[in-house]
Amino acid sequence: FRSFDAEGGRGGSVTVSFYTCPPYCGATASGVLVFYGAAACDPAYLGRAFLLNGERWTCLDTGSEVWGDHVDLWMPDSDTGWAYLQRYGTRGVIQWVE
Repeated sequence: FRSFDAEGGRGGSVTVSFYTCPPYCGATASGVLVFYGAAACDPAYLGRAFLLNGERWTCLDTGSEVWGDHVDLWMPDSDTGWAYLQRYGTRGVIQWVE
């Protein structure tokens, strides 16, 4: 997880993707319902919050394809997710929020 915890644990470079409702409309791995601001992250980061592109996200979910320096942002629909990736791309720099 070196790149994800770069700069003394303050953040680092990540791969960004998204998931939507449907099909992911229920509870996250942490037990709360999905919402804009929830992210799937490596299980080691469950519960941690981070800033990405000026927005706060919280690692509340996990996924079989989400490991290390990959964050999967929950979006309400595919159009919103694709627009986000078109605007910001699939690479980003996060800053952990204490």
